[in-house]
Amino acid sequence: YLVYQLNFLVGPPALSVFEPSQDLLTTEKKIKLAGLVEAGAILTINGQLAGVAGDGRFEEELALQPGVNVIEFSAKNHLGKTAVVKRMVVLESPEGAANINETNPVNPPATSTSE
Repeated sequence: YLVYQLNFLVGPPALSVFEPSQDLLTTEKKIKLAGLVEAGAILTINGQLAGVAGDGRFEEELALQPGVNVIEFSAKNHLGKTAVVKRMVVLESPEGAANINETNPVNPPATSTSE
C-alpha cells in the first residue's frame, strides 16, 4: 500500500488515449483524438498544448498528412514527471496506395527533458 501511495505521489501522471487506436489505417483526412489525463496535468499533443476538461477528459481534432503520422501525447504533472503515449496513424489515399515508407510527424514536438 505504501509503495502504491508513494508511486501515486511522485510517479508520472496517468494518461490514457482512447482514440485513435494504435496503428490505425484510415482514408479520413481528419481524426478525433480523445482520452483521459490525471487532473491537474498539462497535456501536449505533438508539442502543442491541448485543452483538458476539469475531469481530465480531452478531445481534439487533428488533420493528417498522407502516409504515416506519429502522434505523441505527453502529460506532465506539477513535479515535472512526464507520461508519454504514441500512436501511429496511416492516411492512405482513397485508392488504397498509402506510402508507409515515409514518416510525417504532425506538428513535430519540441525536444525537451524533465526530471
